[in-house]
Amino acid sequence: MFRALARRAAECPITGLTRLSIPIMLAAIATAAGAAAGELPVTGMRRVIGIVEVPSLFGVPDPDGPPGARLPADRAPVSLHRQPDMGSPIIATAIVPDDITTAEYAYETSGALVYREQGGWYLIGVHGDSGAIEGWLRPTDADRFHALPELLQQGLSYLTSTWDGELWPEPAGGRATPVPGTATHIKVLDTRTIGDRIWLRVDVLRPGHCEGATPKTLARGWIPAHSQAGKMNAWFRSRGC
Repeated sequence: MFRALARRAAECPITGLTRLSIPIMLAAIATAAGAAAGELPVTGMRRVIGIVEVPSLFGVPDPDGPPGARLPADRAPVSLHRQPDMGSPIIATAIVPDDITTAEYAYETSGALVYREQGGWYLIGVHGDSGAIEGWLRPTDADRFHALPELLQQGLSYLTSTWDGELWPEPAGGRATPVPGTATHIKVLDTRTIGDRIWLRVDVLRPGHCEGATPKTLARGWIPAHSQAGKMNAWFRSRGC
């Protein structure tokens, strides 16, 4: 059931919501939002820069509980704006966690995937019957932001099928060389941002983190965190082995 209620573009107040013709409204609003942002709405894997906590939907970690335990959320709808500005129109409202494009940043602990950040606002995705759209989460609705380099350095990281199998001697410098074999597990040693691209200095491991033997370094070098198309070259196991 679609719960992220699309709003008319000119409607800012949290009033006058309607469920009529929501798929049609959503498609029109998604197109307008994408044009306003200078890019297409989400249609698949997107360039992720981190995960942000949204307490009103996901609650907050319970310091006295086991890993993954959450204190009950003080549930309240989360409105998303077309632009990172309180005066910008509201384009969608998320009512439950499933309305948002999410991922775990720790054991059974989820937040919203973030595509851009600007002045404490976070561009995130919401689901709808006609696909997904993006909107800006207000600073007052956001809590801690877990940046991608932090997540990859602290977690059990691995290479995705998107990775082209090559390592660079420097971020975007020198000549890339292929890594032999099929090793996919990595240890992220360092990160660097050049322009809008995040680079990772990694040890490619064999065997992997969870294969029972002590991992050894097969190769060392730099990889971009995302492919040219914006897909993830590396991710991490939030729940461990």
